[in-house]
Amino acid sequence: MIAPTIDPVALAYHELRSPLGLVATAARAVADDCTDDATRARCEMIVRATERMLRTAGQVFQLNRACEADAVRYRPAEVVGDLVHDLRGLDVHVRLRMQEGVLVLETNGVREQFEALVHTLITNALDHGEPAKDIRVSLRQRDGRFVVAVRNRVAARGRHHGAGMGAYIAHELAHRLGARLTSSRRGETYAAEVVLPLAP
Repeated sequence: MIAPTIDPVALAYHELRSPLGLVATAARAVADDCTDDATRARCEMIVRATERMLRTAGQVFQLNRACEADAVRYRPAEVVGDLVHDLRGLDVHVRLRMQEGVLVLETNGVREQFEALVHTLITNALDHGEPAKDIRVSLRQRDGRFVVAVRNRVAARGRHHGAGMGAYIAHELAHRLGARLTSSRRGETYAAEVVLPLAP
């Protein structure tokens, strides 16, 4: 009998999906039975954050697949706003600034890919940033495009020594969205910027 070939990406996704699903289910059960409003709200925050992690893991898994997801019309500022709100609820230091009028801007694409891209950029900033320093996210319109900038103060000493996978994933997601992703470092500040075409 020939042993089946195991796709390491599929295996990693499977191993992530099961525990994250259990966390979401447990937090949802606590929220449903909780009589304290503050505790229930926090549990609901955990559910949303965990479900977002599952969606991000799913999008990363799809990068290894030759498949096309259905594009829809959505408001990217709403996606970023929801993400930042939930991260703050989990005590992540994130500040959000929006240019007037960006909330109504729309784009065409895969909403989950955009969510995964911004989530990845903020996670990278958290991994490599100075502890307890705010990650700054700004949204604006420039030259008829939607711009997301993520800035953070880089840690004085390397806190996280990865293999560059976060940057690779972010660039692949940006490519699938038809967006341009750039990054730069000036002194102690690292910045990543996504430029996304708007819907006509």
